[in-house]
Amino acid sequence: MIGGCLRRLFVLAVLFAAGAAVWHFRGAIVDGWRQLRGAREGAPLRTSAELAAAAESKLAALGSNSAPERVTLTEAELQSLVDYRLSGALPGFVASPRVRLRDGRIRIEARLMTRRLPDLPELGDFAAFIPDTTDITATGQLIPLGPGRVGLSVAGISVAGVPLPDRLIPLILRRLGRADEAGLPADAFALPLPAGATAAYVHGDSMVLVGGRN
Repeated sequence: MIGGCLRRLFVLAVLFAAGAAVWHFRGAIVDGWRQLRGAREGAPLRTSAELAAAAESKLAALGSNSAPERVTLTEAELQSLVDYRLSGALPGFVASPRVRLRDGRIRIEARLMTRRLPDLPELGDFAAFIPDTTDITATGQLIPLGPGRVGLSVAGISVAGVPLPDRLIPLILRRLGRADEAGLPADAFALPLPAGATAAYVHGDSMVLVGGRN
């Protein structure tokens, strides 16, 4: 689920610009998560292959016979998953992907080589004002769905610092293959939780996954 959220958020932002659990979505469409708790905004995170492996071990523990009540993934662990597990699955026109967790929300930042992207008629005249290389930001929030499912509601997309109209979000989600299901808003897509998890939410600058053996 973690890599899937990240990939979907990245691709969502890409599609808006002219165009979200490494765990469950390694083969799916590339689509959304630096310093440990208390890091300052903009401060570089120290990521590592070891942190990525630690995050994967935490997720695997949820499905074990001795599963914990919950596991917590820090920003640094999530960013390590991006750097060491997800980066190779992202398209070549996406650079410097970064994940932030703030105030219960997931924020994805990246640089895009926009002239290498496919046309998006939904953008209309806005596409003509996007530079060859630009910053994109996508913000989303996890929402509860049915058993074993979580939704990622996309709150906004900005390109070169300019917010795009909210009305575009459902259009792009449909283009990404969003399927309707009970309780899922039009501006959100559904994702499976990792094995053994019953819920997920962002708390401060960490992501918490609740186990099913409480």
